[in-house]
Amino acid sequence: MRLIKTDTLELEEFSGQPPPYAILSHTWGEEEVSLQQFQDPASRTTRAGFEKITMTCKQAQKDGLDYAWVDTCCIDKSSSAELSEAINSMFTWYRESERCYAYLPDVPEDDDPWSAESTLPKSSWFTRGWTLQELIAPRNIVFYGEGWHRIGDKKDLQDQLERITKIDKHILQGGPLSKVSVAKRMSWAAHRKTRRKEDIAYCLMGIFNVNMPMLYGEGSKAFIRLQEEILKDSEDQTLFAWRATPDSAKAVPFRGILASSPDEFANCGDIVPFRHINSSRGAQKTIYVSKSAHETEPPRAPQLERQHAFYISHLPEDVQVGGVYPPTVTYSSKLHLLELGHWIQDKAAVELKVSWTTNRILILLWAAPIAGTPLYKFFYAVALTPPQDVKAIIEQFKRPKDVVHELIRPGKVQSFDMFCIELLYSDFVYYTMEAQNDMWEYTERPT
Repeated sequence: MRLIKTDTLELEEFSGQPPPYAILSHTWGEEEVSLQQFQDPASRTTRAGFEKITMTCKQAQKDGLDYAWVDTCCIDKSSSAELSEAINSMFTWYRESERCYAYLPDVPEDDDPWSAESTLPKSSWFTRGWTLQELIAPRNIVFYGEGWHRIGDKKDLQDQLERITKIDKHILQGGPLSKVSVAKRMSWAAHRKTRRKEDIAYCLMGIFNVNMPMLYGEGSKAFIRLQEEILKDSEDQTLFAWRATPDSAKAVPFRGILASSPDEFANCGDIVPFRHINSSRGAQKTIYVSKSAHETEPPRAPQLERQHAFYISHLPEDVQVGGVYPPTVTYSSKLHLLELGHWIQDKAAVELKVSWTTNRILILLWAAPIAGTPLYKFFYAVALTPPQDVKAIIEQFKRPKDVVHELIRPGKVQSFDMFCIELLYSDFVYYTMEAQNDMWEYTERPT
């Protein structure tokens, strides 16, 4: 690793653990200073990018740091081997820095980042591919605007940063990326740009903890290679949750199962992990559900009536669907789809027979309108019931909540468990689960 001595502006190389250093995050402009130009004191001062380097070093000295790293002049880009090593190490270098300085020269000195009129969200720094990992990786970031005035640090600005980037605060605070679905991480990079087409893949390697060689000239194939590397290390199938944009669908109407760019994950920001525990076996599975894949208003009631269905998945091998109720509801064992037809406020029940007992797993589903809106709130409850006429219970109590309370009251139910049930629409919109009052509730969240 090559570092700049902050007091002398001389370059020093470190093969092992480097000393504490500051690191610069910025958007490239005209007349950046390359390694070769930086090594020539007479010519480097004529380059516009030299000021960023000197200001970085001055601030590092104020912060008690003797070394700094700036990507423009600390990498020998004429060496493909060094460039490849640097890009593969970039996320680590930012994470291990003592202090990161994010320079946003398009944010004026009089800007108030806490004001509704702030220009901070419009900064080009939030539109670039490389600055995504430069925001996530460092533990300490201080943001500077025009004239190197201090805007604030990452902790102070976490609410604004979350709102601008859609990155959860716990990730900005250093939370583990492995707990975030692949699709959601991809969505962070949607609509970000890089100067070279390949870099939109290379700048994401650290976020997915993968490494691969640099092949400039391969174009969009780099993003395909990135996804292939992710597949080698991850079982997270949300990598396939992308949806073609109008432009990408027109450009490549027929293709394989991988996305062509992060832009196709733009609507995947709400796909979150849900840890499913099978209590009878102690096995765990992580599935991914989405609170809403729409940025606009969810489908209205007539569309719900036409398209509504439940997807029942992750059932143990010895559990089979024994029947459904009422008769208007149909179940496809091949597709695992429970189709409700025009059912919307009525109830539906699926009996899942457990082959190794005489008990039944009952899944009760229902919807209720949200007062004053065209939206619906969806519920389901799961109970392992003793042998009895479930249909009679449903007919007796009528209201779904009353049926559930009857089933889960002491003496009626031997155990209470949950299987993965996902609400589906034509756009594959999923809804999140919340535990409430001994029931599991799917709740539609209006945007």
